[in-house]
Amino acid sequence: MLRLTTLSIASLIVSACATTPVSSISSLQSIENGFSVPFRDSEAGHFLIDVSVNDHEARPFILDTGANVSAIYEPAAKAMDLIAGEGMVSVNGLVGSGLRPRLDGIELTIGPKTYHPNNAILLEASKFENQAIGLLGVDILSESILVFNSESAMVTVLPSETVDPALFSGWRQIRLRNQILGYEDKGLYFTETILKDERVPVLVDTGSDINIINWPLATLDESFKRVQRRLRQQTELHGATESSVISLQTKFFDLQLGQQNWPEIEVLVLDFEGFTDIAPVDKPFMVAGATMFAGQDFAFDFARNRIYIRPQD
Repeated sequence: MLRLTTLSIASLIVSACATTPVSSISSLQSIENGFSVPFRDSEAGHFLIDVSVNDHEARPFILDTGANVSAIYEPAAKAMDLIAGEGMVSVNGLVGSGLRPRLDGIELTIGPKTYHPNNAILLEASKFENQAIGLLGVDILSESILVFNSESAMVTVLPSETVDPALFSGWRQIRLRNQILGYEDKGLYFTETILKDERVPVLVDTGSDINIINWPLATLDESFKRVQRRLRQQTELHGATESSVISLQTKFFDLQLGQQNWPEIEVLVLDFEGFTDIAPVDKPFMVAGATMFAGQDFAFDFARNRIYIRPQD
């Protein structure tokens, strides 16, 4: 179990917000030019939304804020006779980093709205295929505000330019940015927390079914340095190679992101080298997965670089 103390100023912000009247989620769902569609949680904990590809029957896609482009898994693409073009697209996220084949002429329809992504890609088969045929990346998600109603299991899609931020009065805000200082903007979204007086970047990635912290973050707690040494010794004892992944499942307490606090979350501790081109992963780093937002009313507003979370009654 991991206990790292956050700065007390974050708690003062939360207390101050508690006195602000909280706007209702129904006021957002009734905004003109918006529409609502059902969402559901996958067995792994992802948010699934039904999407029609090129007028085919609507099938579930994973809502993935950690993918800079949308994707369709190879078996589903083959079943729909979708053929990759000659172009390649640079991809960043937990799905992997590198070049992937571009799917040209793709239309993705959610409810009454059709999107025309310029860089949809073909992605290798996934363990999540039995529940989803692809990923909705930030190339689609960044066009709108998405408001999730946990009680009705509906997500309302709103045009960003017509929504007054005051409609989120009393909701707790998490500010986002598109890159870590000194790193190129890869189209992803980051926030930060402060632990042991150190600013820790956090990638918001609902495509991940788990929350991840790396060992440099875990070992801010002295007791985890001993745990890491013991795990490495056990790995060496069993003859594993230096490239073996050393991981640990544990709990993280009192995590503060913006105005929102999580008293306790499950995290996986490991090192992920796949992010070396978007963040300094040799320093404390975290990935906030879909489970951080499950069971709450919340909204992604990527046009204004905000996440809003409605305080629970």
